[in-house]
This record gives sequence, structure tokens and C-alpha cells, in this order.
Amino acid sequence: MESFLKDKLILFTFFFNFSLFANECMETRAAIEIGMVNLKAKVAKVNICTQRVEVVLYEDILKFSLEEDLTPERQKIGINQILEFKNKIHEFNPSITVAGTSSYISQIPKGISFIGAIQKATQINPLIIDPNSLAMLALISVTQELGDTEENFVVWDIGGAQMRMISKDKKDGYFTSLGEWGSIIFKNRIIDEIQKKKKKKNRSPNPIDPETSGKALEISRNWGGQVDPRISNKIKLKNVKVIGIGGVHYSSVRQQANPSSSKFTSLEVEAAIKRNLNKPDNKLIGNFPETQVTNLILVLGFMKELKIDMVETSQADLIDGLLINPSLKF
Repeated sequence: MESFLKDKLILFTFFFNFSLFANECMETRAAIEIGMVNLKAKVAKVNICTQRVEVVLYEDILKFSLEEDLTPERQKIGINQILEFKNKIHEFNPSITVAGTSSYISQIPKGISFIGAIQKATQINPLIIDPNSLAMLALISVTQELGDTEENFVVWDIGGAQMRMISKDKKDGYFTSLGEWGSIIFKNRIIDEIQKKKKKKNRSPNPIDPETSGKALEISRNWGGQVDPRISNKIKLKNVKVIGIGGVHYSSVRQQANPSSSKFTSLEVEAAIKRNLNKPDNKLIGNFPETQVTNLILVLGFMKELKIDMVETSQADLIDGLLINPSLKF
């Protein structure tokens, strides 16, 4: 009996210590992302010992385009939306609340003053994150979601203004390919340079005809040819997966090319383009019809130029990277 009680005590002590350790690893964190076309918020239980988002407690996304003029009225709308996020986040009593935005905000008229207004009204200080750090956050997000080693991925993230590709090599460490090849930039270039329209009056290039599509594909392929050779060479290796993250890959291209799967091929993207040519906005699916067809063309050009047969998409995004690494220390 004494031995039995001793064994039970040891077992109880083990589980008590394990539970205590597990609780010490768990932390409630909140993050807000100010994107080119969206405002996002997420609250989650983050395991700071394993660097993983374990449980999502709350998330929301609201359409708010930085492409439109940031008048005082529109800034007020954006600030009120962030205040709504803040009030909801407060219910979960997070130990950390962080906000972040791309450094492209500094190139937008009134962009920096908008960030200052957000800080003043909400007492939240958005971090202006450089492209290289955004790429690192993308890789962190994918690694924690898929549970694989960083060397097995090339993570491909397309934002409204920027595109980022990142991978890691055991010998040379992290390397990135960065460019202002984003979804909105590409869409506007088609309107300006190919269709010869004023983008302020024509925010959508649709309907897109076959000739415009062909010229746009040439632009995308040219951009793809500027990708860092270390990335393009890594893509050619066996067992290396190209992981597409963010709304362009998951919600736009995948949804049009192969909605029943988390993957899409270049042939499926090409077929989706053909299906959607000559369609106006109201005949296209998705929350952002003005970029639906151009997103397909943008992705196809890179896939063709870099010889990417298949992209595996992930719902991991930059906000997960912020939750895991709010201090941006790499």
C-alpha cells in the first residue's frame, strides 16, 4: 500500500509539474494588421515555448483600402474600425497587443499621418515593418502551421503593394527576394500602361480582353525574371514546396483555379484566366473583383517564369507571425 501511494504521489507530481509548465508556456496575445486592402485582428493562445499559435480566440477582417484617398473622413472610418477591434480584444485581456503595417504606408499620400492618427486615437502604436521582416514573419507563420523545417519551403507572399519570397538554407541561412510586385501595383499598371486609362477614375481593369491579358502576362513574367537566383534555384530542388500565403493566393487564385483543394497548378490558373476574360466586375466571384483576373495573371507569370508547376496554399498569414514574434527579433 505504501509503495502504491508513493507511485501515485510521483505520478501526481509529474502531471502537476507538466501542467504548470504548460500553463507557463501559454500566453494570450493580440495582433492587428493594417494591410493594403484590409484591416485584420486576431487574438490567440500562443505557446511561447514552441512558438506556435495554439488556439484562436477571436479574429475579424474588414475591407479598408489604402488605395483610396485617405481623407479625414476615411481616416476616421479606419480608426473607428480599429477601435472596434481594440474593444473586442480587451475582452480577452491579452498580455501583448501589437499592430503592424507594411513600410509601403510611407509611400501613400497621408499614410504616415494616418498612422499617427491611429496612435493618438487608440493608444496603439503600429509598427512600420520593412519588407525583409515581413518575409521573416511569413516564414514563421508557415513553419508553425505546417510543422515542417524551414529548409523545405519557399514561402511566397503577395500583398497589395509588395511581393516577398523567402527560404532558408542550412549553410547560408535565410535569403529573400523582394519587390514592389504586389496585387494593387500590378492591377494599376495594367490600367495605366496597357489600357491607357486614369486609375483614379477607373479602379477596375475589368473586363479584360485576351490582348490585354497577354501584355499583362509579359509584365508578370518580366518581374518573375528579377527574382533572386537563390530563390529560383531553390524552387528547382526536389522535395521543396512553394507555399503561397495571404489573400491573393488562398482567397483569390485558389478559389478561382481549384476551390476544392489547397493547391493549384499553372494549368488550372491558365484555365481560370480564360474563363474570366471579358467579364465585368459583377460577373466575377470574390470580395475584390477588381483584382480577381489580374491576380491570376500575376501569379501565372511568376509560375511560368520560375517553372513552378504547383503552389500549395496556406491560411497562415502575417498576423500569425506578429502573434508569435511581436518584438520582431529574428
